[in-house]
Amino acid sequence: GKTVLVVESNNEMQNVLREQLKRRGYRVLITSDPARAIQRFEDEIRTADCAVFSAQDLGMKAVEAFNRLGEGQTTGDIPAVLLVDKREKELTKAAKPDDHRLLLPIPLKIKSLREALVKLLRKKK
Repeated sequence: GKTVLVVESNNEMQNVLREQLKRRGYRVLITSDPARAIQRFEDEIRTADCAVFSAQDLGMKAVEAFNRLGEGQTTGDIPAVLLVDKREKELTKAAKPDDHRLLLPIPLKIKSLREALVKLLRKKK
């Protein structure tokens, strides 16, 4: 069981992600505050095996946290996913993905998220 930290401010979406990920064997932690998510990883690097940031309601705050996680000295190797609407060009351009930090389109297909998590967590071993 891998642990995923989901950063999402919408309660309904939090519940959907929690339910879908738990059903697939993940332990799910949820926060609505991107800064708090980064702080948790900085305080304890093993907070989660992967982070999922949703920019749907959080917008640039989610993008900035996604980037900050990747740039951090102690957090740079933590796999992350940023959920972003492709029509939000400013957010998409500001994001800094790489081989262990991916962008996924909103609306989200749970299958796509699951496949991304499997891929990222396999690389982390």
